Amino acid sequence: MDVSDIPVPRNDDNFEFEALIVRKNGEAVLLDGNWLPSDPVKGEYYAIGSGKQYALAALVLGKSAKESVEVAAKLDVWTGGTVTAITH
Repeated sequence: MDVSDIPVPRNDDNFEFEALIVRKNGEAVLLDGNWLPSDPVKGEYYAIGSGKQYALAALVLGKSAKESVEVAAKLDVWTGGTVTAITH
């Protein structure tokens, strides 16, 4: 997505979030509660959320992105639910 596609918060929006946005050119930026995109994310692997350390370790060990989230869900009490992988 383009930076111009990022939703603008209303004055009454008060919540915390974290998102990884991949632009059309493959560059990724981190977006969090301050609504300002980060500089481009550098590195072979990147993860967000409470179980990110577990997911990153699984990625380094050769697991797929889906498998890495499943590992994080087993080890992190705040990670859970159904894991769905979307590719394009």
